Amino acid sequence: MKTDEEARAAYRKIITRLDPHAVVERHWPLLGGSSAQMVAVAYRDSNGRSQTVIVRQPASWVLENNPHPAQFEHDVLAAVHGAGILSPKPYFFDESSEILPTPFLVIEYLDGGPDFTTHDTTGFARQLAQEVARINALDPAQPGFRGLPQAAERLDKSILGNTIP
Repeated sequence: MKTDEEARAAYRKIITRLDPHAVVERHWPLLGGSSAQMVAVAYRDSNGRSQTVIVRQPASWVLENNPHPAQFEHDVLAAVHGAGILSPKPYFFDESSEILPTPFLVIEYLDGGPDFTTHDTTGFARQLAQEVARINALDPAQPGFRGLPQAAERLDKSILGNTIP
């Protein structure tokens, strides 16, 4: 997007897909990701509640290696979130390039960040191990995970420069 006004207009269009009567209050970039540009969008929903979502646009290297990255991420998050794994809820994806120039995904904003200052390292490790076990117990044949083998192969080829035997 070229100007802040164009960005605001695009985010208004995105938010009205969630709630036609919502009012966008502000948006700001989120830093730290390499696989996607992320923008938080705060809005007031039709019931007057403050809400925030994340708009994720895949990085160019992701787009080069995956023809449908927003749909792929949406489907994986839907399967993981639906199984009760701690993860952001996916709302929708758009690959039309009508609102933003590249595909995008809208997901739940989870406030917070990692906290490694805990004094209960055993409890921290136990919680981490339980969540990893829940993830590994998921059935990889379920619909949301169908693209994972192809994604692993694309990742291997594009980043590591290797091929899968």
